[in-house]
Amino acid sequence: MATLAQLKSRFAADRRNFSLHNSSEAVVLESNFFSGYKGRLVVRLAGLGGRSFSMGTLFIKPGLDRDKPSDINVVKHEYGHAVQLNQLGLASYIWRIGIPSVSSKQTGREYYDQLWEVTADVLGGVDPEVRAHSAAAIQKGMDYLSSNSISSGTGKTP
Repeated sequence: MATLAQLKSRFAADRRNFSLHNSSEAVVLESNFFSGYKGRLVVRLAGLGGRSFSMGTLFIKPGLDRDKPSDINVVKHEYGHAVQLNQLGLASYIWRIGIPSVSSKQTGREYYDQLWEVTADVLGGVDPEVRAHSAAAIQKGMDYLSSNSISSGTGKTP
């Protein structure tokens, strides 16, 4: 367990390195408690089930590796959710993105094939070599994001 002096030192390091306009995922993943990313506050704290999530502020689970492409893409993906929030507004974001995402029983690749997750990948700039989506899946996801109602069906891409 870290001593109080160690925790204070880590907090001070985050404060010295803080820039809300940082665009480096590595800087985010090197932080101890908080950082900034493309105009968003990032808090190093996992949500339900130990997952990263976004509600405008990016909550990135601790323990991710700055040198691991899949971990770098966690930051990008959660930023994509912040972009969705900007586009939809809070109430619509919670209804159309947050609730379906949290309540999803999908895991692994199937989870990221859901419409709201595809658009988070695209809007956040997730590396297609790490997780690619077909042009049809991207179009269907963007149609879902721009529609005024919740899509009927499962929310999965073809």
